[in-house]
Amino acid sequence: MRQIYEYAKMAYRNIMGSKMRSFLTMLGIIIGIGAVIMVLCIGGGGQRMMDSELGMLSSGSVYLSVTGEDTTVNDYFTDGDVEAVGRMEGVAGVTMAGGASGSVRGPKGEIGASLSAGNGSMFLVFPATLQAGRFWDASDYDAARRVVTVDSAGAKALFGTDDVLGMTVQLTVGGRTSDFTIIGITESQSGYSYNGKITAQQVQDYVEWHRNDESTEHIVQPGMVYISHPTEGGTLYTKAELTALYDTCRRYGLPLFIDGARLGYGLMAEESDMTLPEIARLCDVFYIGGTKVGALFGEAVVIMNENLKKDFRFIMKQRGGRMAKGRLLGVQFDTLFTDDLYFKISRHAIEMAHQIRDIFVSAGYPLLFDSPTNQQYPIMSDDELAILGKSFGYEYWERVDETHSGVRFCASWATKQEHVDALRTAVNALKK
Repeated sequence: MRQIYEYAKMAYRNIMGSKMRSFLTMLGIIIGIGAVIMVLCIGGGGQRMMDSELGMLSSGSVYLSVTGEDTTVNDYFTDGDVEAVGRMEGVAGVTMAGGASGSVRGPKGEIGASLSAGNGSMFLVFPATLQAGRFWDASDYDAARRVVTVDSAGAKALFGTDDVLGMTVQLTVGGRTSDFTIIGITESQSGYSYNGKITAQQVQDYVEWHRNDESTEHIVQPGMVYISHPTEGGTLYTKAELTALYDTCRRYGLPLFIDGARLGYGLMAEESDMTLPEIARLCDVFYIGGTKVGALFGEAVVIMNENLKKDFRFIMKQRGGRMAKGRLLGVQFDTLFTDDLYFKISRHAIEMAHQIRDIFVSAGYPLLFDSPTNQQYPIMSDDELAILGKSFGYEYWERVDETHSGVRFCASWATKQEHVDALRTAVNALKK
């Protein structure tokens, strides 16, 4: 304990003896130096993340960060700072580590990803099981090699196979795209998913963990699985994915609920292999979004599980969901499902959204997600977004780097061709 205390005092004196430094996010004991080598990590669940962070405390890992509003470019941690920590007794490795959100492109398309940078010692802190190839090391850093490891789920999403050693992927961060060679393939974490989707394995792992934990009676019991189709990232569940998920839910006695706020836009996507009857077959409850396809209010809840129907009308009453003029809700859906209007206007939104995607791609802007739905996610500089924001509405999605953000543009049943043409003119003007 005395030794740990002395180390803490040394770190504190080192920080206080310099200006505030906020440009680097992490300095980790047990990781290495480097910012040009990246590892691709697809998805990740909150529970697993918390477990990992707590586990690091007991393993001896230390993250050091400083923040402040009065920093300058001269306030970075230096190589000397890092080397000094590395010379401390008991330190296995040290690095400046960085992370960012971006996109990764392969032959099968583009996916959003979390990117982390550091040297080979990173794997002491962020352990991964190597499936093939190798991790990067100090020699890769010294030679500034553009190499990357990718997990098997990410490899399959990008190439259709996980036999990808030596192949090249394009990493885009902050509007900059570079080619990286795959030198290692790691096993996918069973609880991991990508692009906003929940996997059957995720559900199984969580339920089994809950059942087998020594304190299971003190932990909230799993009661339902809730998914969105399409997801908030504009991605779609395939028939195979939804079938596996529903089978797992039934095996563990968990109702599966599908949020269908954008259901029409998902069903009408060219990449979709789902139909409305198949949605109904592969869940216990789902709803058909009304407001996002032009209804004045309300959604249509469809209960497929007979066991859940018994008390539903009473629950509606308790929760203020019974309307004296409920027929006004019903007549909207009667209209939407007459002459396939629901599907026609959903398809219209998809066509408009594809034009929006092409506008940004043609102008050289990378996409945070490759979405086949009415939601599109370009990455743009803050200055460009400020200009567009004067005439167009978009939703901030996530920070990519100090000067770039991923945002969401949505098309709807009401989007007109002249709206899209105006956006095209505005985006092209940014490049002049």
